[in-house]
Amino acid sequence: MKPIRKWLAAALTGILVASLGLVSTGPAQGLSYGLKAAVKYTAVHLTWTSQGAGKTYQVQYATSSSFKSSSTIEVATNSTYVNQLAGKKTYYFRVRTKGTTSWSPKVSKKTSYPKTYNGTAVEKATSISTDNVSGSAIDLTWATPSGQYACFRIKVSPTPTSGQPAVQCTTATTLTGLKKATTYSINLYTVAPASGGWPDINITSATSTIRRTTSSYPLGGAGDVTLVLPQRTSQATLTWTAPTNPSPAATDSYRILLGTNSAMKNPTWYKAITQDTTITMTGLAPDRIYYARVVVVDTATLTQRSDRSGYLLVKTITLHGALNGSVSTSAPKKDVVAVAYNSAGEVAAQSDIDSDGSYSLVVRPFNTGTTPETYKVRITYIGSDNYASSWVSTKASPAVNSSQAASFSVGNEAATGLPATRIVGANVVSGTVVDAKTGKPVAGAIVSLLNVDGARETIASAYSGGSFRYKGIPNGHYILRASYVGSSTYKAISTQVTVTADGSFTIKLPRK
Repeated sequence: MKPIRKWLAAALTGILVASLGLVSTGPAQGLSYGLKAAVKYTAVHLTWTSQGAGKTYQVQYATSSSFKSSSTIEVATNSTYVNQLAGKKTYYFRVRTKGTTSWSPKVSKKTSYPKTYNGTAVEKATSISTDNVSGSAIDLTWATPSGQYACFRIKVSPTPTSGQPAVQCTTATTLTGLKKATTYSINLYTVAPASGGWPDINITSATSTIRRTTSSYPLGGAGDVTLVLPQRTSQATLTWTAPTNPSPAATDSYRILLGTNSAMKNPTWYKAITQDTTITMTGLAPDRIYYARVVVVDTATLTQRSDRSGYLLVKTITLHGALNGSVSTSAPKKDVVAVAYNSAGEVAAQSDIDSDGSYSLVVRPFNTGTTPETYKVRITYIGSDNYASSWVSTKASPAVNSSQAASFSVGNEAATGLPATRIVGANVVSGTVVDAKTGKPVAGAIVSLLNVDGARETIASAYSGGSFRYKGIPNGHYILRASYVGSSTYKAISTQVTVTADGSFTIKLPRK
């Protein structure tokens, strides 16, 4: 009787369900949804048929076809991107309307890491460095092996209170929203930037994890660290603002940490401390780059009590001095320049002439070691009119050549005043070179005008086509010399001339 009773009970239950129009909640029957998937590197784009307005959908995905250890997301549209998947893996996806038990048939896609992106080899970040770790932030820098431009995703665990950092298309960022005395794990991924509707997509796996613990100092770092100009040869003045909430105690002071890089590897402490928010550091090396950070310390014990400030780049300048002078002339100032020559006759500095006729040449005080360097300065006319250049001298008359110029030296970060120089209108010296026998012009002769008021120096020289013309020649005594190079036809000849106005001369080349 018992088997008959069981059969009757089942039959009656079926009749009752059918008569009441109830639906069985037995095994779910998959609805098609028209689920489609497209893959791009480590992101998959899913689309499916809408099930009506206002519907919410659940998307499930896993690396197992049975959806073991799956992840589920909810969306309010009939499409979504599943991003930041692992590369070189097959993922399975399915979808259903929220509140139902029936999943769509699954679809699958295999992810990948490309070897190239936009024609460039894909590279992971390298040389990851934390330049500064405070109680609430970490300064992060990195590079790529070839130095190529790329974009990067930074993953921080645990997640900062400010959220995960945005994708960075640089090689430096500051992680903020961190908690004191907390260890953070940091990874970087190279990404393809968002385009064509696709989000930023990882195109490499993660870098090796770096772990950093934020500080637990009672004070935050000083702010607004600034270099007070002008920069100096062997000193630098810094200012900053005090930490707040809380502020330093009356028993606290400030100390300066100096390094050769922003990461402050093997840094040194500046010798002095201060309770002011400014300090002048002396005894620095000239022409040197320093990275400076400000730290609050206990005055008595020098125990660090604050995070480091942000770094400030401090560049000391080279040993230098200034040669200052003035020029008077009716020529346009834009056509006049001052040029300093060192004791070796090399150009050491050059300066335009200001509208008031003044100029300043920045030069080094020493040539080697502590041996003073000396300079001669020439005021040079470079225009197209007829004005005479002149060396700066202590004499009233123009100095035609360097032997008539005065020599000047200068102290470090000091200035030496030079005598005023006058640039005046000059003369034109022209003429022809002829054969002494025939009187015909000689093409190919070299004609030189040499000054003889002092050491003999060439003032002008040209390859003559039978005639010559020199502008900007001051009054004075000169030698006109003509020679014919590369031939045994003519002898060289020199003629002394006095120039007080424009003059034309005929040089007769004698035959050998």
